Amino acid sequence: MADATHKKKRNLLATLLFILLVAAIVAAVIFYLGKVDALNSKDALTIQLTESKTAFAQNEEKLTTATAALETANTAKSELETAKGTLEGEKAELETAKTTLEGEKAQLESDKAALETAKTEAEGKLATLQGEFDAYKTAAEALQKDLEAQVEGLTKQLTEAKVTPASTPAATPKPTATPATAAP
Repeated sequence: MADATHKKKRNLLATLLFILLVAAIVAAVIFYLGKVDALNSKDALTIQLTESKTAFAQNEEKLTTATAALETANTAKSELETAKGTLEGEKAELETAKTTLEGEKAQLESDKAALETAKTEAEGKLATLQGEFDAYKTAAEALQKDLEAQVEGLTKQLTEAKVTPASTPAATPKPTATPATAAP
């Protein structure tokens, strides 16, 4: 039995060594595969790191561009706010001018109405004066015709008087007193 115990111990030792050998081989394969995976992961991570650095650089450029655009936008915003303030001031001035112009418009409309009234009155007076003028003109024309008829009649009488001699000349009255003999 000593041989059997020794065989069992050997078998047990051999079995343990065999298990250790198999475990070592499995561990080596696992570690090797893990190493390959680790190397592949390392390469993938290196590629990702490079891509990340490139993306970071691009993002930095974008950030710089965006910062410059933001500063430009802030400057533009300030300019717009200044312009807005100016426009609001001008709007207030325009509102004041509008109110003034509306007042002037109302005054002009009132003046227009007064002028229309004066025009109507003047047209009425003109019509009256035109009627009076026409009446005077008609009277003057009638008077002129009458005077022309009288002139014609007198001219005729004068012509007749020149043509026919007077039967007795008219005696000229003699002065009774002379200027030198006048009483003192």
